[in-house]
Amino acid sequence: MTIDKARARLAELNKQAEDPNLWNDTQHAQRVMQERTALEDQLTSISRIEQELDDQATMIELGEAENDQAVVADAENHLRALKADAARRELEALLSGEGR
Repeated sequence: MTIDKARARLAELNKQAEDPNLWNDTQHAQRVMQERTALEDQLTSISRIEQELDDQATMIELGEAENDQAVVADAENHLRALKADAARRELEALLSGEGR
């Protein structure tokens, strides 16, 4: 699922969650709320990763401008950790069927 599709689906689920009749069918309501929570978590993670990527790219630029290789190396280490985290999340999504 693309980010735009996930956001659209989350908006749809939020609309369903606002319906007072949702809880007339408890099982359906629970599925809606679980999917909603999962999408919110995924989108929050994506936003965090995007922000961290941007922050580290800025740190590399600053380190290079100041000729501070320690700052550049630290930012590159953060980027490697971020890449590993993103790969782990991608694998988890694929294994859970969300990446299909």
